[in-house]
Amino acid sequence: MATPHGSIPGADRQRTAALPARRSRHRYVVALIQLIGCIDDRKILERLEKYHWTGRPGHPQRPIFRAYLVGYALATPSTMAIIGRLRENPALATSCGFTAALPSRWTFNRFFKRLATHPELLTECIAALVRLLKKVLPELGTALAVDSTTVNTNSNPNKRRVSDPDASWTATTSKSKPGAKEWVFGYKLHILTDTKYEIPIGVRFTTANSADSLNIVPLLHSARETFDWFSPKVVTADKGYDALHVYKAVIDDFGATPIIPLRSLRPGATKRRPNTGQRTDGPLSRDSTEWRRLYRLRTAAERVNSRLKSCRRLERHHFRGLSKIQAHALLAVIVSVAIATCHAVNGETLAVRSTAVAFVGRGLDLKAKRQ
Repeated sequence: MATPHGSIPGADRQRTAALPARRSRHRYVVALIQLIGCIDDRKILERLEKYHWTGRPGHPQRPIFRAYLVGYALATPSTMAIIGRLRENPALATSCGFTAALPSRWTFNRFFKRLATHPELLTECIAALVRLLKKVLPELGTALAVDSTTVNTNSNPNKRRVSDPDASWTATTSKSKPGAKEWVFGYKLHILTDTKYEIPIGVRFTTANSADSLNIVPLLHSARETFDWFSPKVVTADKGYDALHVYKAVIDDFGATPIIPLRSLRPGATKRRPNTGQRTDGPLSRDSTEWRRLYRLRTAAERVNSRLKSCRRLERHHFRGLSKIQAHALLAVIVSVAIATCHAVNGETLAVRSTAVAFVGRGLDLKAKRQ
């Protein structure tokens, strides 16, 4: 049947409309392939492959690990949702390395359980990405902000027998009632953030009842042991880190300027504790314009926490236990830093803070830059 000039038959119209979607999906898969290739997983896979020393050959470890990375990049809320994504998109499954039928959910869960026993390998993976970023962004690590965020556990604390005995309680600012406090049962992720590029360069995972002021100094010392270039000029944090030993460590050990407000007076108190010296008389006066400008940099850490929760599924998970939730949090940070690394390596410095997997590979040799 003849059609009017310029019109498109039904089947051809559908194929024509699908072309932009196919092109965007292709660009999307290319971006995920570059993201996967940016992460150096050799040490992780070398350790996990030692579990298959007897019995019949199991599934390859690298495709499963890459599937988890893709799941965090796409904010996929569960293991079954990751498998569903791979089934719906064969090109995505192929880019992860799957050549046959996908492993079962139990295989994915066994892999994650083994991965959770090696948090040091995941931490080293973050450090390798930060070293690569430092080569592209020389100013990385000059001004730092420290903050913590709570990570819930998939456990009901009101039961007689709690399924997650490692978790603990902490009070945090209420999201629904400004100025009020609410109790959270779970853990804490302490993050050392670069304020200019808003990139995590160090992390520390603890139970929820661990005070923030007790974790900032170990976090700074760990970063100095990991990176030979680590020499911050400014370290900013909120009043939860207002402790004398924090000021001493930042000034004496690192030669940096601490930008931390004083705690509020407790109800009924008429004067502050007699902690003078480095705590009350720091390098900068708290009434100066420069101090207020530097303190505003602290919001970079809050934005990083928010992106991890909203875009990297830090809050949406089904794990319980310290080791598994720690691995879950570290994977979220790995993907977040890897996305920033891909933007930086592609020359998109202004897009380093972006959380979207929208970059497209441009033939840059990441292995050469990693050396």
